[in-house]
Amino acid sequence: MHRLFLLLPFLLMSCTSAQWQRSFNPPPLVLHYDDFGPEVSASRLLGPRGKVNQPVTLHHGGTRLESGHHRVNIQQAMNHLIFAVRRLPHTSEAEPMREKLRSTYSRIYPYYRTRRDAMMSAPFSNTGRGGMNRSMMLPPMPLSI
Repeated sequence: MHRLFLLLPFLLMSCTSAQWQRSFNPPPLVLHYDDFGPEVSASRLLGPRGKVNQPVTLHHGGTRLESGHHRVNIQQAMNHLIFAVRRLPHTSEAEPMREKLRSTYSRIYPYYRTRRDAMMSAPFSNTGRGGMNRSMMLPPMPLSI
């Protein structure tokens, strides 16, 4: 048991803060305004389109729409894509847009799923009466749309 405590300082020194940060915060996922559909649909989530194809950063924090760059909550983006696909008419003209939205969703899903799996696998003691259900914090999302 004492040998374990002797090894602990060496183990802690081998991990720098940058390594810890990379393991807990994945790199941001950057998409473009066009990946969320036509402006009529995408403006509900991202606001009006600018003159250039603005980068959209997806993350697990709050949504901030700044000029030139948007930071959007990943769950809001996924819900937007689900409802945008449902609103498209079932015609052959809408099929390319439907495939583009599905492709965007499939790029976002692994990013969301990694965070959700990590949260659900950690022990959580506050599940009694009045406690918050972890699955409501990051609800399960469909694999594809």
